[in-house]
Amino acid sequence: MRASRAICSLASPCAWSDQRDARAALAAVREPGSLAIVDAELLRREAGLIHGRDGLLVHANHLEAAVFQGRETPSENSLKRRERLETLLTGAAGPVGVGDVQRFYRDHANAPHSLCAHPFPGRNVQTVVSLIGDLSRLELHAAKGAPCRAVYATYTVATCRQGALSVTVRDAYEPPLTVAP
Repeated sequence: MRASRAICSLASPCAWSDQRDARAALAAVREPGSLAIVDAELLRREAGLIHGRDGLLVHANHLEAAVFQGRETPSENSLKRRERLETLLTGAAGPVGVGDVQRFYRDHANAPHSLCAHPFPGRNVQTVVSLIGDLSRLELHAAKGAPCRAVYATYTVATCRQGALSVTVRDAYEPPLTVAP
């Protein structure tokens, strides 16, 4: 799988219970004939880098940079969600676009450890926002709440620079009236 344009996304907060103020920042750098993708995991006083391979970088809600190995035990939920997203991305038939990533984030396979997370008895974990950045088009696609219950609004960077807020809905998805958790 190779992306035809740079896409970054975040389906849930990058925060870890035992690492206060942990953050992740994804950067894509286009060089002639290639795309270098780097994810920076940032703690209060430390940083670790994760480099993409073959045009792909998948990061879940646990520390993955080599420098942080052994600092925490990743949750089953985070590991399964990461594995599922990587499977969907590498199994895609052709270039992956924003619509594909939106569809992936609406996936309920491996419930209760699905990409589109809903609360279930004994655990109050759910997707509260889904963000997909199209770095080539300078667009941010955002869905409030579980992606299976919401459409993605598109925000453009170009119009924000001009002082006007431009939000459109291009997502043709129609959320069902009721969705099983």
